[in-house]
Amino acid sequence: MPLSDIAVYDLAKLVAEVVGFTGEIVRDTSKPNGTPRKLMSADRLRALGWAPTIALRDGVERVYRAFSALGSQIFCEASTIDSWVTTPPPVGPQGA
Repeated sequence: MPLSDIAVYDLAKLVAEVVGFTGEIVRDTSKPNGTPRKLMSADRLRALGWAPTIALRDGVERVYRAFSALGSQIFCEASTIDSWVTTPPPVGPQGA
C-alpha cells in the first residue's frame, strides 16, 4: 500500500462522506494554515516489519460501523467518564 498524506479538509470530507453528513464544512480562509505539513514517521515500525494493510477510507468506515454498533451502549452504560474508563465496552469480532 503506497504511503500518502491527506489534508485536514480532505480528511473531514472523507469522514463526512462515510458518516452521511450532508452539511457544509466551513473553513476560515482568512486564518493562516498553521504548519504547512505534519507527517508521522513510521520508520521504526516498518523496521520491525509493520506495514499498513487497511486503506484510510476502509479504516474510517470500519471504525464508524463499530462505533455505530456500540456507541449508544457506551453512552448509556457510562454515567461518567471515570466509569467508562474503568469498565470499557466489549470489543471483539461482533463489532468488526
